Amino acid sequence: MGFNYGREKRRFDKEWEQLQKEYAAAGMDEADIAQMKEFDWKWFCSRRVYDSHNQALPDEENMDEGRTVLFRKFPELLADFKQQEFSDRYAWMQEIEDRKLYQRLCRLGEKDLELLTLMVVDG
Repeated sequence: MGFNYGREKRRFDKEWEQLQKEYAAAGMDEADIAQMKEFDWKWFCSRRVYDSHNQALPDEENMDEGRTVLFRKFPELLADFKQQEFSDRYAWMQEIEDRKLYQRLCRLGEKDLELLTLMVVDG
C-alpha cells in the first residue's frame, strides 16, 4: 500500500504536539524545538517521496501467473530464457536485440549482472 498522506500527516502532527510539550517542559529553547520539527518534517517529506516512487516486491498472493503488476502493465519487459541454452552465466545478454540496451548491460559491474541474471534467468 502506498503512502497515505492524510493519515501520516495527522500522525506527524499529533506526535509533534506531544514532543513540543515534552521539549518545552525539559527547558528547550523554542528555536531549537522549531529546528528539530523542521528536520523531522523534511524527513517526513523525503519518506513520502520515496514511498511514492518505489514499488514493494510482490508476495505470492499478488502475482498473476507469476507476474508482478509491473510486468502486467508493461508486457514488453518480459523475456523467456532457458538457462541450459546459454554457454555461460551471462550469455543471455547476447539475446538482447536492442543494441543500446546491450551496450549498457555490458558496462554493468559483476554484482549488477548477477542480480539481473537471478531475476531474468533464475526467476
